[in-house]
Amino acid sequence: MAKKPKRSTLVNKAEKLWKEIVRIRAGHRCEICGDKEKQLHPHHIEGKRSTYMKLYLANGILLCCSCHKLGEAAAHADFLSGQMKFHKKIIAFKGQSELNRLYHLRLKPPNIKDAELIEQVLQYEALRDRLKERWGS
Repeated sequence: MAKKPKRSTLVNKAEKLWKEIVRIRAGHRCEICGDKEKQLHPHHIEGKRSTYMKLYLANGILLCCSCHKLGEAAAHADFLSGQMKFHKKIIAFKGQSELNRLYHLRLKPPNIKDAELIEQVLQYEALRDRLKERWGS
């Protein structure tokens, strides 16, 4: 009988796949400004404190360095006004209702059992492979 993998191993593998899928899905371009630079960062729109939000594909967006950390309206801007400007960009990209849905999921995320996590890893591997096949990334 095969030994059951540790939960942390499953989460790490799923998050790595999550990042790959976010990159491929975005066409390796910043989803805010369209820049196609070498250092693009998969970003969690509504945080990643729970395993569910960490692995939820709709909670992901691909950002260039400027939109992620450096710009005045970046995701990790130092000032609240900068973060508010970034959220306005997210609303323009995803829509207010989608941002509201992510916010509410963040407040009360579902628990993911180990069996569901294993299934999610398998689904993400299959999705990644289909996306690579389709777009050649």
